Amino acid sequence: MVYLQSPTFTGYVTRLLLDQVSEPLQKELRGHRYCLADSGYCWLQHFPEGSHHTVTTMVDATGVVVQWYIDICASHGVDADGIPWFEDLYLDIVVLPSREAMLLDADELDAALVEGKITETQYHLAWEEVRSLLLGIANGTMPLLDLAVEHLRDHFAGSPPLNAPAVPYQRVEGSPHQPQ
Repeated sequence: MVYLQSPTFTGYVTRLLLDQVSEPLQKELRGHRYCLADSGYCWLQHFPEGSHHTVTTMVDATGVVVQWYIDICASHGVDADGIPWFEDLYLDIVVLPSREAMLLDADELDAALVEGKITETQYHLAWEEVRSLLLGIANGTMPLLDLAVEHLRDHFAGSPPLNAPAVPYQRVEGSPHQPQ
């Protein structure tokens, strides 16, 4: 874990190297199967200071970004033992290397509100954060997607070589609550 402070990012960044896994983690999104974790993969997680989200960049063993996974949270930080944490607010965004974004778990957020697991203030905070992030992704103004590759290369020796191609941003899909 490192703490970075720059004009483009301030916060903690952690790296998890998956040396050996017993079984690859695969998920299906929009009819395509993606391997998110396997031996030799690397996950880089950003905790941007003053934000209500974290960003996990999943990189395969050849250095290609598989996806960015954005967790919406009420807060995040580092505990007394130096372990990062976040208070999850259920909503998640997956961004593929094509910059196609997908909103996940809106039904879980709605259920959490109904069940009293979150407050109405937290509910609205989650949607406000998602709207802002989706707009940034669609407009190409979310620097963490590109900074993740730079941070992995520059701040974590022994990381896999990075081969993430630059690709244009695309329209975001996924929720009736998103900006149009």
